[in-house]
Amino acid sequence: MITQCRNLKTLKLYEGGNVTIAMFPEMLSQLTTIVHSTDRKYSLRGGYDYGRFFQCTATQALETLVLDSLECHDDTFVPNRCFTSLKKLSISHSTVSVASLVAAFPLLENVTLEEVTCYPAFSGGWLSLQRLDIDVMCLQKFAITSRVTHLVIMRSAVAEHSQGYKKTKPISQVIQNTQPVKLTFSATFSMREPDRHFWNTLLDSMSSVRTLELCFEAVLANDYQGMEHWMNFILPRLLKWSQVDTLEIKVETWARILEPSTPTINAPPHVDGNVFTGFRNYCRSLDAHLATIICPLRHSRLQWISVQVSEEVAGCVVPRRPTQPALCLTKCRGGYLDQ
Repeated sequence: MITQCRNLKTLKLYEGGNVTIAMFPEMLSQLTTIVHSTDRKYSLRGGYDYGRFFQCTATQALETLVLDSLECHDDTFVPNRCFTSLKKLSISHSTVSVASLVAAFPLLENVTLEEVTCYPAFSGGWLSLQRLDIDVMCLQKFAITSRVTHLVIMRSAVAEHSQGYKKTKPISQVIQNTQPVKLTFSATFSMREPDRHFWNTLLDSMSSVRTLELCFEAVLANDYQGMEHWMNFILPRLLKWSQVDTLEIKVETWARILEPSTPTINAPPHVDGNVFTGFRNYCRSLDAHLATIICPLRHSRLQWISVQVSEEVAGCVVPRRPTQPALCLTKCRGGYLDQ
């Protein structure tokens, strides 16, 4: 039995629930790393009570904790008991009091919050925080004010569906509050009509950022005009007015194609060799296109730029692969590009 192991340090449980949560008070080991992922069937109706989990001996020496479906109550954490050894915390699909998290885990260095509902609205943070990963929806009520080295703003499909990602104030505010040196931002190109105001507002908040990683996801292979528009109108302003010296752009394009004779539901995709042709041709011209953008900006801070493009056929067990040729472009001080 796992509960009888005395020297266990790392425990990862998947598709768990009340039964696996109840194991921890019975454990003889003091764990340093716990990953507890639930089946989320119950959590869709409210989440799990982790009160006994946080109050047992097995969890008192934790350094890394990954949980989902946490339903935070007044008695979830013991008052005045701190997990001072915990450095890395990841919580997803949960309802929590972030103020309680700050009090219980005061020395966190790495925090991930994804699809987390915070109550009540909270402003504050961790003094020792180095990296924060947070999605757009979490920013609505969670105004973190801790300074961080690396801020990761994750894409939220829910926010994009509701156009919530265009509410730029929470995004720009968290960048201003945290003053990151490195910013990773995941989004889409808003394909048909890229929102210049959104990007301009984002740029105005980036005075501290020196390394910028932009991850554009779910770009349809046959609808890349938004990418072209972004490169033509947003990128030049970013390069001219920001303090960024290292820029990484990652574009993930995809397609789902079905054979005409197959049903559209649960049908295996048929890969048409031409589906990515237009996108690939555009990418092959990017080196020359970027050169025309960058060369006039001889006084910008940019020292290095890379563009990585990958493609995927949805529903098919095909490993994601870079387009050919893969792009890796470097901007030198003289204002030219080497491929």
